[in-house]
Amino acid sequence: MKLRRMKDIPVRGAVRAVQWKIDCKEISVHSDNLLQEIDILRRTDSPYVARCHAVFEKPSGDILFLMEYMDCGSFETLLKSHGTMFESNIADVARHVTKGLHYLHSKKIVHRDIKPANLLVNSMMEVKVADFRVSKIMGPTLDVCNSFVGTRAYMSPERFDPDKYELRCRNNSFHGSLPMELTRLWRLKLISFGFNNLMKGEIPSWFGLFLKLETLNLYGNQFIGSIPTSIFNLSSLQIIALFNNQLSEIPTEIGKIDSLELLSLQSNRLTGPFPLFMLNISSLKNLSFTHNNLLGSLPNNICQSVPRLQALTLAYNQLSGFIPSQWWQCKELRTLELSLNHFVGSIPRTIGNLTMLKELGLGSKNLTGVVPNEIGDLQNLEVLVLQVHHLNGPMPPKFFNISSMRIIGLTDSLVDLFLANNKLSGSIPECLGNLDSLRTLSLNSTIPNALFSLVYILKLNLSSNSLVGSLPLDIENMKVVIAIDLSNNELSGNIPSTIGSLQNLINLSLAQNRFTGQIPTSFGELISIELMDLSKNNLSGEIPKSLEALLSLKHFNVSYNQLEGEIPTGGPFLNFSAQSFLSNNGLCGASRLQVLPCKREETHKSRNPTEAISVLRITLPVVSSIILILARTFLFMRYKKVKALKLSSENAMMTQTKTLATIGYMAPEVADKELLGEEKEDRPAIKDCLASFMDLALNCSSDTPEKRKTMKDVLISLHKTKKKLLKEIQSI
Repeated sequence: MKLRRMKDIPVRGAVRAVQWKIDCKEISVHSDNLLQEIDILRRTDSPYVARCHAVFEKPSGDILFLMEYMDCGSFETLLKSHGTMFESNIADVARHVTKGLHYLHSKKIVHRDIKPANLLVNSMMEVKVADFRVSKIMGPTLDVCNSFVGTRAYMSPERFDPDKYELRCRNNSFHGSLPMELTRLWRLKLISFGFNNLMKGEIPSWFGLFLKLETLNLYGNQFIGSIPTSIFNLSSLQIIALFNNQLSEIPTEIGKIDSLELLSLQSNRLTGPFPLFMLNISSLKNLSFTHNNLLGSLPNNICQSVPRLQALTLAYNQLSGFIPSQWWQCKELRTLELSLNHFVGSIPRTIGNLTMLKELGLGSKNLTGVVPNEIGDLQNLEVLVLQVHHLNGPMPPKFFNISSMRIIGLTDSLVDLFLANNKLSGSIPECLGNLDSLRTLSLNSTIPNALFSLVYILKLNLSSNSLVGSLPLDIENMKVVIAIDLSNNELSGNIPSTIGSLQNLINLSLAQNRFTGQIPTSFGELISIELMDLSKNNLSGEIPKSLEALLSLKHFNVSYNQLEGEIPTGGPFLNFSAQSFLSNNGLCGASRLQVLPCKREETHKSRNPTEAISVLRITLPVVSSIILILARTFLFMRYKKVKALKLSSENAMMTQTKTLATIGYMAPEVADKELLGEEKEDRPAIKDCLASFMDLALNCSSDTPEKRKTMKDVLISLHKTKKKLLKEIQSI
């Protein structure tokens, strides 16, 4: 029998008949679909599901469905005719469809093909679910619909691969408890509710019903208590991520999960000794208990029990005793983080057998002894942390050997090296400059010049050591460095001006050293600088005004130096307090900075030889100009006088001879009587002009160079007096 859907026929304007043509010659699965649809339509009676009034067969073999009449057709047709809809209208559609599906699910009916074409709409904008051709009535079992049916464009992703059922709800704001109805999805392989705000309480035990579960992510919530023992019966479970919760206990049954590869329980409230039953899980690759309160010592046979271990992170606990020494069987270990515990003794040499290791953290207060030379055998090391120790002795030569650096990963891969706050002695080899991938360096000893060839280093921290010597100009090679801390050492010499070229530098601390000389004016080019600490050195000179351009500068300290001069007043200096300039007796400036006010030089202040030379350089041209004007004036007067005289006697010759004498050395009586002639009414005016010239010359000599740089007022007076003098002479 073959079923063929023909067309939709409106019947009397009230119901719609659906006509099927039945061909008895060929039997097909479509007959089952038809019977299934008839069964579903008979079961349903909801205002949110299209109602079927009757189903009957005509003598011709056609089967008719008398359906509820929906005069607007399908939702797909409505969208095509009206275009996009408002959000409020879409919300109404979603509400109707959701209620329809809820009703169907209550009848154990799965539609399996929800799409706009299968949603019918009437003129009252009521939306109803229709078309149950591929729907299914579920039985009392937990079977799911694995068949690949429905419309691809509207099919959920997991329907394309039924074997990969996943529930991902991480990074949301879900709160409250998890609904038990999730167990209906018992074939889920991944459940993720990470970083939500689920209600405080224990993890539900019904997670043990997800028989195919492989990954359980419940991190970043508020679960308390213990891990439910029911999940340890899940034979497929590989990943348990429960970090950032408030769990306080690990049941011993966890050792039964043979397939577990990752267990992440960091940042919880776990207490007690290290859980030895974890060593029963031979498949374990990643184990993390960081930031808990685990006590006691670590077993020496970790690698023997868990040979596939790749990451062991136990930092920030209360573990004590000796660091395990039997590491040679952990051939796949890449991360070993044991920092900030209470381990004692020395660093075991067998760590050198971990040839795959990339991160090694052994920062602890109580470790002693020397740095084992075997660490130089770590071929892939990227991060080495040995902070806060009482390690002593010289740095092992193999650690910095050029050929060995490639073996220990220092040449190409070392990113962070922390060796500060130890008691290491000796100097750091020049070959440290070959670590061209180094980003952070913290150590103590003398500074090799090759260190400044680390062009990609971001942070340089050599503080609180006993470093000596000066800083080389090559420090400018660190173009990407953002932080330099050389404080609390014994460095000396001038501060390199090339530091000013480090335009990415944010923090610069050179405090508590023995630097001398001036603050480089090039520091005004550090456009990114936010902190500059030059305190407790022997710096002298003035604070460069170029620093006023550092608009990002927030913290500035030059206290306890020998600086002098006026403190800059612009830019960031408007916000600095007196704490930035303490104990610099030569500084002056605003009263709020608790320094002396800057004194202005007085007019008649005694001058040193340098200042006197400056005065002469400015006044000499002025005085010379005045003398030249006087000479030309008197020569002109002499010429007119001589032309008018009668040279008829010896006395006349005597007078002419006298007038040819140098005016500057002429006797007063000659100048008065012979040159100027007899007293006239306008001659006192000429004398006044000459007196004005002399007064200007004297004033130029008495004023400071700063006041006489432009000489505009003097030139104006000279021009006025000159005009007056020429006018008087022409009238003679």
